[in-house]
Parts: sequence; structure tokens; C-alpha cells
Amino acid sequence: MVTTLLRQSISTAVLLVSKGSERVLVLKMVLGDCLLNVLTVYAPHSGKQDEEKERFWNGVFRLVSCICQNEIVMFAGDMNGHIGSSNVGYGGTHGGFWYGCRNADGSRILEVAGGLGIQAGNICGSSVKS
Repeated sequence: MVTTLLRQSISTAVLLVSKGSERVLVLKMVLGDCLLNVLTVYAPHSGKQDEEKERFWNGVFRLVSCICQNEIVMFAGDMNGHIGSSNVGYGGTHGGFWYGCRNADGSRILEVAGGLGIQAGNICGSSVKS
């Protein structure tokens, strides 16, 4: 089951909370003059069967495909994959500012993102080291 925490001061911005599945929670919020859809996800981990992972990502794809194009979509949670540092094959989705090696589950994340026309966050700008 997926849960999300929300600061009380912005809770009035929430228009809708819906359960996309046992692994997906959707919050639709007003953000200025825009609508923001936050999908909190918990993808099947690498030890799960590929069929379960495909069902999950196909369901996420169908869910996001139903959201109006003028609304903002953001993913949060655990997608259980490593997208790695290389953006080869995923230039429009992966900014190339990450680390490590991509695994099969990371490729699946990037394929879904590419199919939906969205970018993986935190990788489209240079990293800040503390």
C-alpha cells in the first residue's frame, strides 16, 4: 500500500486523492493556475517477476495517458530501478547527470517516461555536491 504525507498548509490545494492501484496513489492539486498530478508509486522490486513489473508499468502508463495534456505530472516514491549516468538512447528523457550503471528496471522507467513525453527528474541539471 502506498501512502503520502502532505503539509497541512497546502492540504487545501488538494482537489482529489485516488488510488490508481495497490502501488499507485494519485493526488490532484491546484498549483497557481495549473493542475498538478502527483503519482506516488512503489514499483515492484528487482526480485519480482517481469510479468508483475510489466503489469505495473503498463497500468501507470494507462493512468497517466488519461491525464489532460495541459496538466503537470510528477512521480514520487520508489520506482525500483537504476537509470544510470548514460543517456544514450534516452536523450529526451534522461539529462545525463546521474551516476552508476543502468539496470533493466531503469531502462523500463526511461521507456515509460519517453512514451509519456516526460523527463526523469533530478538528472536534467548538474549535481550539487555538499
